[in-house]
Amino acid sequence: MATFVVLEFQLASFLANAHAQTFAAALLRRTAFVPKVEPWFISMAGEKNQVRCDCSWQDFRKGTAGRQ
Repeated sequence: MATFVVLEFQLASFLANAHAQTFAAALLRRTAFVPKVEPWFISMAGEKNQVRCDCSWQDFRKGTAGRQ
């Protein structure tokens, strides 16, 4: 079973300023902020019950799905 390691969040460099974040939220479409998701199915209380988690990862983790 793979272990999940949480790394520190890295904000996009063009949104490092709080004022830039405000303008981006007002001017850019929502689709600019919605990354593609990777579905993960996690077993709960045995194999019969599963929960679907839609996960998105920062660019440096693409292809690894958070696994090391």
